[in-house]
Amino acid sequence: MPLRREHPLELIKRFTRNDPELQQRISELMIEVNFKRGDRITGQSQLSRSAFYILKGAARVCYMRKEKENTFSFAFENEFVMLSRRLLSEADSTLSIEFLEPTTVLTMKMEAIGDELERSGKVEFTAATVFLNAALHNVALYLEERLLQFQKASARERFDWAISRYPRLLDVATGTQLASFLGIAKETLYRLRADSYPG
Repeated sequence: MPLRREHPLELIKRFTRNDPELQQRISELMIEVNFKRGDRITGQSQLSRSAFYILKGAARVCYMRKEKENTFSFAFENEFVMLSRRLLSEADSTLSIEFLEPTTVLTMKMEAIGDELERSGKVEFTAATVFLNAALHNVALYLEERLLQFQKASARERFDWAISRYPRLLDVATGTQLASFLGIAKETLYRLRADSYPG
């Protein structure tokens, strides 16, 4: 099942509730951006400086390796886009977020937010740390969940986990994208889909 996540704006309200001016300054560093299906955010520099939270829609993280595009993760409503530090380092310029349908994203300039919190000197350290590391924390939980599900799992078990965790996955992802994410051949995926949804 999907992990429970707290909306970034709710996190801000919780640890800046005694300073509405600081809350406003931080909120101004969180920008809603609308993307069309097929749009991409690319490049290590841009991706490493921001966190991306899906308000509406769907996205995937992908990268090139040995001239083949690989899908690392998917994200839907009320989820952070999953980007790992290692992936940011190794995939470099081939890494991108692709939007699978019209999507609204809350883009957060984390370095600037961190600077604003440090300058204020009014925010409780633990709460601020939780916010600044929220995206990375969710990546860690996601990777742990995926590892537990994929370790020694059959193709059927991987497929069942994916469509349980992401109920709309089959509506927005191509067979190639989903097969890459699951680590199975497209032919195997087609058989699994046929068995699950006959007719």
